Amino acid sequence: MNGNGMRVAAIIFASFGILLGLGGMSGGVPPGFFGFGASLSIVVLLSQRSAGAWFKRPH
Repeated sequence: MNGNGMRVAAIIFASFGILLGLGGMSGGVPPGFFGFGASLSIVVLLSQRSAGAWFKRPH
């Protein structure tokens, strides 16, 4: 898998983490908020143009 494919896969898995974090927060599970925040930051940071350029750089 190329670098950009890894970035897209990480965004998809972090999106699932957001959903699981929301479920944890609604159920009162302590790591729910932390998991939600971490997954959200992963999605936001990997969605930036500079991250896309870094993963598409020549090796």
